[in-house]
Amino acid sequence: MKKELKFVGLGGQGVLLASTILAKSASVFDNYFAVLTEKYTSDMRGGEVFSDVIISSERVTYPLVERPDFLIALSQDGCDKYLCQLRQGGTFIYDSDLVIPKEDGKGVQTFSAPFNAVAVTDFGNRAVMNMVMLGFISKKLDFLDVGSLKKTMNEEIEPRFLELNGKAFEKGILLGE
Repeated sequence: MKKELKFVGLGGQGVLLASTILAKSASVFDNYFAVLTEKYTSDMRGGEVFSDVIISSERVTYPLVERPDFLIALSQDGCDKYLCQLRQGGTFIYDSDLVIPKEDGKGVQTFSAPFNAVAVTDFGNRAVMNMVMLGFISKKLDFLDVGSLKKTMNEEIEPRFLELNGKAFEKGILLGE
């Protein structure tokens, strides 16, 4: 088993934290090999951010994703730039309020939800949109355990923010069902 995921968004959306939790969960708790590669611009907020995650039952020898199995887009520019790279039969997940796909995604499974709007409406804090998204995609990635993701969240998120992020993650799971 080998799955390649590309997360794209903007600085401040929590793309890097979400992908870190996913990769660490796979490697530490689910006994897969995992590689995480991040790229971001020098802008603290609002610049392009992407993260490649490769999860495999065998050692990973090349750390970059060229034809992802999954594309998770939280920004229009990221969608426009990387959707064409999605593997035939891949899965495209995006924020339905922030992204309008310009391609029709033939041969691609597509899922969307308003991650940002849910974070603002339900929690009054757009900073948890990444956890809403992570909960949502946990229902679409059948090779990872939700319990493992929660354990990793406990290790990666500051204790004072853990309860709020946990609730946002649970809300994302509900959206993904």
